[in-house]
Amino acid sequence: MESESVLHTDGRRVTLDEITDATSFDLYQTELHYEICRAVAERRSEDPMTRKVLENLYALKSNTARKVTALVAYAQREPVPLQAVCLNTSVREMLPRGWGQGVRIEPWTGAAEPLIDWNHVGLLIAKALLHRIFRLFSRRADKADTLVRAWVEVSAAMYPKEVHQGQVLVYPFALNVLRQLRFIRWCRLEGIRVSLAGMPYSLIDILLCLLRRQPSDLLLAQVEMRAAVCHAQELLMWYPRRLFTSDEFETASFMLYQPLLVAGVNVVNSAHGVGNYCPHIAYSEFRVLSASQSNFYAERNPEICFTSLTTARRFIKGLSPYAQQRGKPVALVLIHQPFEVSPLKAEEAVQWALDTELARVAHVLNIKYLIKMHPNSPKLFNKVARRAFNGEAVNNWAALDDFRPIFVTINSTVFFDARGVAPVLVFAGPTFDPSIYFTPPIMTLTLQNAEVVLRSLLPEDAWQQAAAFHALDSDHAPSCHGN
Repeated sequence: MESESVLHTDGRRVTLDEITDATSFDLYQTELHYEICRAVAERRSEDPMTRKVLENLYALKSNTARKVTALVAYAQREPVPLQAVCLNTSVREMLPRGWGQGVRIEPWTGAAEPLIDWNHVGLLIAKALLHRIFRLFSRRADKADTLVRAWVEVSAAMYPKEVHQGQVLVYPFALNVLRQLRFIRWCRLEGIRVSLAGMPYSLIDILLCLLRRQPSDLLLAQVEMRAAVCHAQELLMWYPRRLFTSDEFETASFMLYQPLLVAGVNVVNSAHGVGNYCPHIAYSEFRVLSASQSNFYAERNPEICFTSLTTARRFIKGLSPYAQQRGKPVALVLIHQPFEVSPLKAEEAVQWALDTELARVAHVLNIKYLIKMHPNSPKLFNKVARRAFNGEAVNNWAALDDFRPIFVTINSTVFFDARGVAPVLVFAGPTFDPSIYFTPPIMTLTLQNAEVVLRSLLPEDAWQQAAAFHALDSDHAPSCHGN
């Protein structure tokens, strides 16, 4: 199979796979990536709404767009210029206009790759089936002033009053079925009005698109758009005045909420995570986790009111405030994320490297090394990953309360939860840019300086000063853009 690659002027050849495998997902949340996706979407459709959905799809799901972004960024940071490139025709057509002047284009004889891999269509079919099953058990629309679109217990944590006061609609969460079942059971035990719900994806539409041999990107856009428009009318049948959700990662969510906004429904979204997802969204209010997140979405959606979630104190249940931790032994704690079962190869590689380095540093400094496992981690994830971490796995936060923890994370929202509990160090490195997620100043750590940085935090006074660094941060006052 022909391999995509670049040739440097010093004769060194590097495959495009090597470049993308070493590229953090952070790079795909930069202006460079979004501009590439926007330009391609404009060429693919004349319809403004379809263009927006396509741009969202490319930004989140296009390996071709990621290849282009990784290549352009690689060429910018490499000291040795490129002499030639051998690229799939789809990748070449996605390159920014005028890029690579003076770089020789080597012939590509393989087939053009789809702008979005066909496995996403397979996932869409599975998603459509699951949503259809949920719809079989959905409650008939009644009158409800407050609707909460929910998935797992995080929804209740985001909207504790609203889930008790309104109607909770639970949508499929395929990542962790048991976690969702526990959430539904909790809702029933709490006496919450809860019902299963699903988007009206049309399997017939998907089949017809496949029979017409419609390109995967246009197929996904069309099916998501139709489901969103239809479900908007279903939600309006509840006659809501307020709707609460967390779905800025859904590529057609803006088409779901625009009819509700027109009807006067107040639609509130809380950030799903610290990252930036779809550039095109539609809400009345968006509760963000950082100034950088607010700036990203406000630039593209100025009519939304943006408020900060981090002005409110957030606590990790089971952990004491840093002022009560004196006298306890220090423990290094890696905040695990399930990169082993994700396509994020660079993040996975860094997490394994951090695990190795933290284990070494803990041994040198004679302190405990633990790993706080992600709640979505499968029980047999070590077998999936074919290797085990060096640190001792911990599933409950309360197990860390016997220590003065020093948290190390790549980009977890634990950064916000741990403010006032312990120091939080965020990994930084080539293509890893924590300022995308967390508003500077922040404390960072690299593989090269880990031992020096961690050693400096061992004394109690230094540890407490570092723990207080973000605890004193009141972040940003609420801000609204537009009307």
